[in-house]
Amino acid sequence: MEKYKMSLIYSCIKLAILSALLIVVFLIFGTTLVIPSLPKMGYSNKDMISMMGGGVVGFVAVEIYSIVSWLHTIKNPQKLNAMYIKTNDERELLIQQKTGFSTFVIVVYLLLMAAVISSRINSDICFTLFVVIIAMMVIYGASNLYYRKKF
Repeated sequence: MEKYKMSLIYSCIKLAILSALLIVVFLIFGTTLVIPSLPKMGYSNKDMISMMGGGVVGFVAVEIYSIVSWLHTIKNPQKLNAMYIKTNDERELLIQQKTGFSTFVIVVYLLLMAAVISSRINSDICFTLFVVIIAMMVIYGASNLYYRKKF
């Protein structure tokens, strides 16, 4: 159980680092706090910045809730045992694998459709969506290779 406890602590640390990174990226690129010249670069839409800020705050709030929840679980042996059983249940793992892959495929197709539609509107958006699709495919391929060698 100690090994599982350490994996939860490691997950909390990873989530906290990713949350901090998200906040830093938003402060640098989503606001004019760090780089005052951003409005001259085409980022003058205050509604969009407010919407992104709300999204970032909401996302980070959910991550903080998860971290606090996991830390409370670590302190309670009964909750920790129940969480361990649930996360290592073969049925749960199979469901996660199936939903993860099907979600990935659906998102790729939706992004491809959005890229095709956006090609009629703005080539920059189309190009950006294709770069995102390529990045997703590369990350998927690298993860696939890693886990094939690991297991």
